[in-house]
Amino acid sequence: KFLKFVWGRARLPVRAADFQTHFTINVLPTAGSPDSYMPIGHTCFFSIDMPKYTNLAMMHKRLLYAITHCEAIDADYGPENIQVADEGDSDDDDDL
Repeated sequence: KFLKFVWGRARLPVRAADFQTHFTINVLPTAGSPDSYMPIGHTCFFSIDMPKYTNLAMMHKRLLYAITHCEAIDADYGPENIQVADEGDSDDDDDL
C-alpha cells in the first residue's frame, strides 16, 4: 500500500535501470503542531511530503492511516477506462 500511496503502482520495477526517478522524502511545512498534519504522497514524482512529527509513534500512526485510507489515485486504470460525457451533457446547475 505504501507504493500505491507514493507512486501509484503496486510493484517496484524488476531492474534498477527501469526506475525513472529516485524516491524522495520532503519536509512538509506546517503552521502549528505538525502532529495534526497528514503525509502527502506525490505519485507522479515518487515522493512523499512528511511533517516533522514530534515522535516516531505519531509518524507511524499518521503514515499508516494515510496509506490505508487514501487511495484516490490508481495507476492500474488507463485512458481506456475513462468515460467521457456526451456533448449534450453539462455540469450546469441550472437544471436543479
